[in-house]
Amino acid sequence: MDNAIAENIKTWPNPFSTTIQIEYTTGNENFLLMNVAGKIIWSGKDIAQKDLFFLAPGIYILKMQDEQKIHITHVIKQ
Repeated sequence: MDNAIAENIKTWPNPFSTTIQIEYTTGNENFLLMNVAGKIIWSGKDIAQKDLFFLAPGIYILKMQDEQKIHITHVIKQ
C-alpha cells in the first residue's frame, strides 16, 4: 500500500475552532485522527464533516485509508 501526503484529501477551515470539513475524491474511506504522539483521538468511515470541539488546541494528523493508498494531512485546532 502506498502513502500519499494530502493527495486526495482537502480539509477546511484549517486551522479550525470546532468543526472541520473533509473532502476526498475516492470512496469507502476509513479515517483516523491522531495527536502528534500517534495516539488515536477519533476514527470513522466516509466522513464529510466532523465536530471536534472537544480537542485541545494543537496540531493533529488526519489519516485516510482507501483501498489503494494511505493519505495523510495535518490539521490545526485553534
